[in-house]
Amino acid sequence: MNKEYERIHDGWMELILRYPWYYFFTLTFRDTVHPEQAEKAFKYFLCEINKRLYGASWRHHRLQMKYFIAIERQRRQVIHFHVILYTPKRPLMTWIQLAGFAMLWWKIAGFNKLEFIRDVENVADYCSKYVYKGGELYTNLTKKDSRLSTTGNNGRQNVGNNVLTGDAGATTSDRGCPVM
Repeated sequence: MNKEYERIHDGWMELILRYPWYYFFTLTFRDTVHPEQAEKAFKYFLCEINKRLYGASWRHHRLQMKYFIAIERQRRQVIHFHVILYTPKRPLMTWIQLAGFAMLWWKIAGFNKLEFIRDVENVADYCSKYVYKGGELYTNLTKKDSRLSTTGNNGRQNVGNNVLTGDAGATTSDRGCPVM
């Protein structure tokens, strides 16, 4: 392992472990799409989640899910996301909500696996490894967010080991998010 990659990996791990992550989403496109189209689909998906969790005026109140995303291409050259998320100023999502989000991604783009995080260090390591694999890593965390959590996930409750896989279509209305 190259020392530079190891240093970058460790830096991402340190950043990730500062926050109270609760959800791990694996999102895969059913068909090959351009990276800009993939980004637009992801932003639409997050916008819909934010509206459902925080209400129509979520932008006005500066409330939104925080995420870290690792992007890679599968062997069949389809874009694939690994996303870890947390919801500031909001209780945990329910399984019913996760099921709705699974169906939403199915409608927008394809396959998914949505789960509660059981071991944040394993998830952080898994996502950070994309530094080695030539993937891309992004986050919407800001300097202000660093004040929200200084303890990371230490002491966080284990929320279970169930996994939800979305593989059914659903409908959703356009509520002001980018049009797909």
